[in-house]
Amino acid sequence: MKVGKDVRILIADSDPEVRRLMAALVEREADLRVAGVTALGTEAIELIGELGPDVVITDGNFSDISRRDFFERLALTDESLRPAVVSPSRGRGVKSDIATGFGSFADELRRAAHLRTSGKPEWTVGASGQYGLYISATRILRELNVPTHLAGYFYLREAAVMTALNVNLIGAVTKELYPDVAKKFKVAPSQVERAMRTVIEYAWTTADSASVWKYFGPSQSRKPSNSEFISVIADKLFLQRKYVEYMM
Repeated sequence: MKVGKDVRILIADSDPEVRRLMAALVEREADLRVAGVTALGTEAIELIGELGPDVVITDGNFSDISRRDFFERLALTDESLRPAVVSPSRGRGVKSDIATGFGSFADELRRAAHLRTSGKPEWTVGASGQYGLYISATRILRELNVPTHLAGYFYLREAAVMTALNVNLIGAVTKELYPDVAKKFKVAPSQVERAMRTVIEYAWTTADSASVWKYFGPSQSRKPSNSEFISVIADKLFLQRKYVEYMM
């Protein structure tokens, strides 16, 4: 699959052998080019701003910053510079898997670059496929002015991603979704529910009307419940997920 121009790739991986092997394999492809290589997450974010790669190959595991911190920083980069992210499989011995299956992986890189340049939904194409959902959920919550310094922000984001991956959860918010989020953050389900309600209240009274209308429509006059708020975000993420599955 060709995308019409060279795809510029940043390789960001803590394993030096994976970096070396990936760089060598990328350079074999006539239309793929290594724009940069790094072992650190903070440097990867800097290089994205400096080099403007089309795709970053990474699993987000670094020695200097956490995976969550890396992808949050990535979500806050300028949208015109933000690359697609492709995660190599870490299952059965990544080095041999990369070497033997690089043809299909190369097509994955091209597909990710195409989605980025065509302005299609953000998505992390790769082994887990969840990182792009977190990136998009982060952007939506910030656009709706959900305060990021409060726990409810993180609970809402997690709930939206979980629901995008399992739509049945929206019908079992109290019995399943709150407990699942609570388990992940090691808090009580009631704490999750209250914290979400608090940040939604703040967002609903401070977000600009254009952002509210964009996601909830002009007919939504009252503050949405937790489940309504989650379902609106999760629906956007679900549609992104289905689009990429269709494209693949």
